Amino acid sequence: MRDLINAINEAFAPVDVDSSHIKRVEYTDKLYIEFLNDAVYEYDDVPEDLAKAMLAQPSKGSFFWANIRGKYPYRKIGKIPRFDKIPVGYLFKAPDGDTYKFRGAQWVNQRTGRIATRAVRALIDRIVLKTEAIKVK
Repeated sequence: MRDLINAINEAFAPVDVDSSHIKRVEYTDKLYIEFLNDAVYEYDDVPEDLAKAMLAQPSKGSFFWANIRGKYPYRKIGKIPRFDKIPVGYLFKAPDGDTYKFRGAQWVNQRTGRIATRAVRALIDRIVLKTEAIKVK
């Protein structure tokens, strides 16, 4: 359980990056890149491992241009989506591969049918509502 909680924390928290071009990276079911000029792009179908690999690189921008830009469908959007309230039916893919569905007051693991623990629920809520960001150099 502790491993899942740590993995959720690391994989999905919004990340402010130290880069000459990129300001913030967020990954849920899509990859969101906010540039220093405040332009925001949404990328479809980017594998989670590739998004994580970008964060581990000394030059996030170079990695982005070489491995993501132009290789995945994308669109410019006004801002990264935020929720004041999590919509019922919202799906959250956890780093262990399981998907959780929001049922109004609880998250249910779609594979097992079990309700998420309070600790996992709190982390998923925080990440989906994007109330915190972490800083990565």
